[in-house]
Amino acid sequence: MRVVSVLAPLALTVVGCAGAPEPRPTALPAFVVEALQAPTAASAKLYVGADGEIEKVVAYVDAAAIPDWVHQMADAELGAGEPDEFEVEQYADGTQTYEVTRQIDGRKAELSVTVDKKKRYVERELADDAVPPAIQTAVGKLSGVTVERVESKKGEGIDQYEVVGKEGEREVRVVLSPSGEVLSFARRLPAVVQLAK
Repeated sequence: MRVVSVLAPLALTVVGCAGAPEPRPTALPAFVVEALQAPTAASAKLYVGADGEIEKVVAYVDAAAIPDWVHQMADAELGAGEPDEFEVEQYADGTQTYEVTRQIDGRKAELSVTVDKKKRYVERELADDAVPPAIQTAVGKLSGVTVERVESKKGEGIDQYEVVGKEGEREVRVVLSPSGEVLSFARRLPAVVQLAK
């Protein structure tokens, strides 16, 4: 048996969950479980919606667990930088992805691609003076949140900003539309995932 310690973000949407259905047990997808059971696995994250349903499961692995073509796409899309994180993910709709995160000039840059070699999005940490005015205004209204960074996430059908910060000691992530509307507000909670072999 192998025990993998994880930091599992519990995603709570801004909309209240009154009347939400009771959570149902959901099996972790085989695509991610296989990555977690490999010697290259480092940790995992579970993203859970306000209704208790698992929205996304992530395995953090080392660079060798990511196919070469993903690294080549990252070179083309992100440019050279210091390797940071490598992820194997599956979403609730069955979409399977790989992610490569690098530090480029001291800022986070991330590429997400599907297993069939399609780019989903590029996410980049913004310098303070590059944050659009509507996002600056929205950030200023996040009561009780100490902002650490703002990231831009862009891809086909994706145009949003993610604010990473703290609410007391707990990490929070707030997703904003380009106009500054809050799309989701999530708090991260520590957890442990135990995988039996």
